[in-house]
Amino acid sequence: MKLLTYTILIVCLQSMSYAQTSGKKQEVSMDDADWVVYALFDKITVEYKLSKCQDGDNNNEVWAVLRFTNTSNNSAEMNWSVKWERDGVCVNCDRISDDEFLHTLHFSPNQSIEGEACVTKDQRLYIFSNFVKRYPGMDSKKLTAFEFINVKVKEL
Repeated sequence: MKLLTYTILIVCLQSMSYAQTSGKKQEVSMDDADWVVYALFDKITVEYKLSKCQDGDNNNEVWAVLRFTNTSNNSAEMNWSVKWERDGVCVNCDRISDDEFLHTLHFSPNQSIEGEACVTKDQRLYIFSNFVKRYPGMDSKKLTAFEFINVKVKEL
């Protein structure tokens, strides 16, 4: 009986330190040029802003750039998937469990990790919105909403 009680206690404590949740659906406006707080996930603040790439290799694109801030004095890990809507239609809902949409970040205490326009090296830090100037055959749809789902934050 003691072993069963001890096991249940350990499982409960582990589940409390590994929070899982989803964010709200965030409508995106092309006027979102300043940082907008999207959500707070167990001491990790997620913000976004729309940013037009004006130099580099992707100088014809608008991105929702993301910033994550660990407000804790402890290290942390965050895992999530993100749904995207373009012109009001979810474009990745049928593939949301694909590795392409599963993300993980590790944080030092009080660390901020921020995406930068025109830097496509880390897909965890931005969501493509639209092309500024379209050429024949290019998609005209724009990012209208996104939502973080299956969010897990673990204090390390």
